[in-house]
Amino acid sequence: MYHEKYAPWDHFPKTLRYYEIMNPFIVLKDFFNAASVDAHSEDLKQWRDCVITSKYYKSRNGAPGELIFIHSLNVKLIEALYLLLLEYEYRRFLKQKASMEQIEKEKQEWSFFPPNLCQEDLTDPYQSLRKLFKKTKPQAYRDLLEDWLMYGLYNKPIDEGVAPKYIVRLYENLLKMYELGWLIYQREAESPELKKEDQSVQNTTTEKISVVSSPYESKSTQVFNLNQTSF
Repeated sequence: MYHEKYAPWDHFPKTLRYYEIMNPFIVLKDFFNAASVDAHSEDLKQWRDCVITSKYYKSRNGAPGELIFIHSLNVKLIEALYLLLLEYEYRRFLKQKASMEQIEKEKQEWSFFPPNLCQEDLTDPYQSLRKLFKKTKPQAYRDLLEDWLMYGLYNKPIDEGVAPKYIVRLYENLLKMYELGWLIYQREAESPELKKEDQSVQNTTTEKISVVSSPYESKSTQVFNLNQTSF
């Protein structure tokens, strides 16, 4: 892994299409359409185990190539969440923290509610995202996941010179990103995914917010204030 200082432009999104940069919620939608939070978490655990052992990744049909797709989904999720964090920093005076009443309503109505987030995470997920990116910026995450991809497809464990704390930190940070990303997507995207019995109610009572009208269309590059950092 790269251990020197990163230049500010290193953290610019490198895997997102133009329309995804303009509207990062598209990336979140694709990520959660590909699999549930629990399924993504299981894939990540299997991937981590392959990194630290002599096993290589095998999908349910025995093919390792699926890991390339999983790697791509994770990198794009990281880049999209970082863009959303930057937008939050630019417009946070317009954002309101979730109330206890809102959180309880979400627990009752959503098809899935993140079970591992604390009250602080649920109230303001962007503050928690900020902590995940404070020490580790997007390029550091990309470098680590590139290492994971290589060793996940190889039948030897990762180099012993890689400190275990980096593996643990990446694993735990990604698990939290899955849940924070779901929370943000459910609250701010087109419409939340509800329990089946609530779906008909949503269709008649919920005013949908179009993600196409994202403020990124005019502000994304202006708020890209990136600082140098190393993992």
